[in-house]
Amino acid sequence: MAGRVLRERLERGPRSRIGVRLRSFRSTLDCPSSTPKPSTPTSPNASGTTRPTSSASRPTERKAVMTVRDASREDAADIYRLLCDFATSYRPERAVFEDRTFPRALAAAADGAAEFLVAEQTGAVVGYLLAARVPTLFAGGTVMDVLELAVDEAHRGRGTGSLLVRAAVTKAAASGDVEVTVPTRRAVEFYKRLGFTEAATYLKYTPGRETAAANGDGP
Repeated sequence: MAGRVLRERLERGPRSRIGVRLRSFRSTLDCPSSTPKPSTPTSPNASGTTRPTSSASRPTERKAVMTVRDASREDAADIYRLLCDFATSYRPERAVFEDRTFPRALAAAADGAAEFLVAEQTGAVVGYLLAARVPTLFAGGTVMDVLELAVDEAHRGRGTGSLLVRAAVTKAAASGDVEVTVPTRRAVEFYKRLGFTEAATYLKYTPGRETAAANGDGP
């Protein structure tokens, strides 16, 4: 008799303690404190219970794909915006851009005399490159001259400019251009990282400068 009572107490004791613990755990789920602790993400296993989810198994965010394509008339507003941030020696004029320079750049690209590329991400143009293809005698063929490379400020340092330059180099190789050149002073190190070498000093002359200065229109 005494043995059966002792056995019943032993069997009943652990179950009662487990029941208290479960009730206590449920109460914390139903009534969180004013400063709850951060919860650990969980995922169901085969038995239907939950277990902590490791960071390796969590879904990762997909980065928006950056693409490079030929510029089109529909890109005019975006390219003009980028041009205004790019230009330092000249002040772009909207009317000149829309009526003359932008259509001519598109036409030159269509004729194979230039490469006019844009970088696009999630439907927005975030950079552009304009390069002229120049016939030469000394090189025995055409030379691609990268004249403009502009990237939206929010996308700088993310490889957008490098993507545009590499796309232009690929097109130069496909077209049989002898070399690709870049007249630049501010971005020398950027182009060196892409395999360009410093080969010459770039000089320029502005026709009509003396006349403008004599008329008081120059600097």
